[in-house]
Amino acid sequence: MYLSVQKLITNLFFIYLMCPDMISFLKKLFRWSSRHKGSVKTHQDVRIQFEDSPDIPPTTYKHPEEDVHKLMIKATSIRKEKGYSEAVSFLKKIAQAYLQEGNTALVTCMNKLIPYMKRDESIPFDEAHQYLEEIIQEKPEGDPYFLALHITMAELIKSQSIDNAIDYLDKYLKTVHLNYNQYDILIKLIDLYIEKKDITEPRKLLHRARELPDPNTERYEYIKKERMWFRSSANFHFLLPGETGKIEYLYHRFIEFILDMARALNPIQIELFHQRKDLYFRKERGFEESEQFNSALQELGIIGEKETILKRLYGFAFEELPMILHVTEKQLNFKPGQEETIEELREKKMYCRKPFRELPAIEEYIRKFIKRFVEKG
Repeated sequence: MYLSVQKLITNLFFIYLMCPDMISFLKKLFRWSSRHKGSVKTHQDVRIQFEDSPDIPPTTYKHPEEDVHKLMIKATSIRKEKGYSEAVSFLKKIAQAYLQEGNTALVTCMNKLIPYMKRDESIPFDEAHQYLEEIIQEKPEGDPYFLALHITMAELIKSQSIDNAIDYLDKYLKTVHLNYNQYDILIKLIDLYIEKKDITEPRKLLHRARELPDPNTERYEYIKKERMWFRSSANFHFLLPGETGKIEYLYHRFIEFILDMARALNPIQIELFHQRKDLYFRKERGFEESEQFNSALQELGIIGEKETILKRLYGFAFEELPMILHVTEKQLNFKPGQEETIEELREKKMYCRKPFRELPAIEEYIRKFIKRFVEKG
């Protein structure tokens, strides 16, 4: 027993020497918190007291950025058992604790709380609006993540007037120097204009948004931003009349789909890629059965090619994309429990640090892919 422990310690020390970042990986492996949100406190314990709720004992949540999801599940349970008012009261206490701690889990909490407040018939719109406004004014400084609360506010206002929601985001963006931090807010504004079927403003704003993402940004965050842009662009081009609009719709929708798969392509968690692939095959995710997609194919005269289009597109995303993104066959088909060397494990971990440079190649492939079918149609 002593020799086994000694050997384990020696091996771990050797791994550390070969790969200092392995400690971070081991933390994730044992569900330790390893995210850092700048100067904002996201890792401190958040003690939430429920003195007036005897059925909910005082609790210390060691990893709030993870446990917030358990709390949201608890809120859903309370809503089903006792109604919206009780759930709102529960969530407000959690929100206050997160606000005091400067914890970014506040955003997740508010995205649950505000919809509940909207559905609670005893809470008028003005009360919910004032509450969220006060939260935004008190939000911790120093982390752009809290800017997402402006999107939450826009969604609340939209329940009364989409024009007022647009006006709210437009006025906010005019008060700041537009940069990467406001990207999600800008995309939300674009989507609201598209929902109104406005084709003038989205065209201008999409050009502005295109300039904001930096390819040198963290790999998966960059892919996420690009996917948002292509999704909004697809919806915008669908509004445009004629074949050109529908061709551009397909182009942007297909790239959005491929970026969705690229974001799940991480050798260290390759099972997520296969799970997402299965969701598309089961039609539980994606555009395959959407009215927009079928309408675009119909207008282009290629509805009869739908099955072939999807088969080849899925083949590219599920089989060729991993190779284009330099994921090896062994990494793609790795099964838990299989043997791998320290170097192989290190290579998988380093993959996440590689910048995403393959978007131009994907765009070129999709452009040619669509052209072949349109010319045939």
